[in-house]
Amino acid sequence: AFRAEMDRFRAGVIDVALSQLAGLIPDPAWARWAAQLASTVAIEGVMAWLDAGKPDPERAAERIRHAVGGVIRATGQR
Repeated sequence: AFRAEMDRFRAGVIDVALSQLAGLIPDPAWARWAAQLASTVAIEGVMAWLDAGKPDPERAAERIRHAVGGVIRATGQR
């Protein structure tokens, strides 16, 4: 049951990311790729930050944002 709930949550996060990225990344295939990967990076980034003991909490969100930005830049669009 937990797996199904997480799958729904992840699909929702990807949908939201895609709605935001579609305007930045004109190629629909790359936009879907970036939405899926950016969502994964953000979620895993938060979990890794928590596992690491919450270092530098004032800058944690900025660091995760930079990691997600790397995904977007990897599409070659921005």
